[in-house]
Amino acid sequence: HDLGRLEMSRIENIRRKFSSVIYRAGAWHLKHYLARRAGPMAATFQLTNRCNLRCVMCNIPNNPTQGTLDLDVFKKTVRDLSRIGCCYASLSGGEVLTIGNFFEYLREAKKHIPSVNTVTNGVLLDEAAAREFHGAGVDSVSLSLDGMERSHEFTRGRKGAFARTVEAIENLK
Repeated sequence: HDLGRLEMSRIENIRRKFSSVIYRAGAWHLKHYLARRAGPMAATFQLTNRCNLRCVMCNIPNNPTQGTLDLDVFKKTVRDLSRIGCCYASLSGGEVLTIGNFFEYLREAKKHIPSVNTVTNGVLLDEAAAREFHGAGVDSVSLSLDGMERSHEFTRGRKGAFARTVEAIENLK
């Protein structure tokens, strides 16, 4: 009986989220095509340029100035985006899990934007972080995996990165 209620609750949450995204997307299209004014439907935030890896395709490790987008600036921006109908946000970095209060950013985004994705390399995504992702209601987590162990670790510049990323996938499941 409890399982049935849990499943109904999940279905209701999906319906609510889907309805919100459809409503916002519809409103955006009406503004764009009829009123010729519309803001962004989707937004990507590069929250930090800090990272715990040295990927061969990335220049972040070569940047001497490292920082993180101020949480108050992020909050204001997310609220503004929500007001103009944004229905999707992706939070990335660098590596978002190097931000000590990252889940505050995630919770704030989820409070105002119907669909939120996070991009991470997975190395820092332990069981506690997976629980935080779940508790914050993130819609999807994108993990970087560049092939099997040898290829992945060459590309990411860190021994052990493959095993940690695979573990992160298990933690999220």
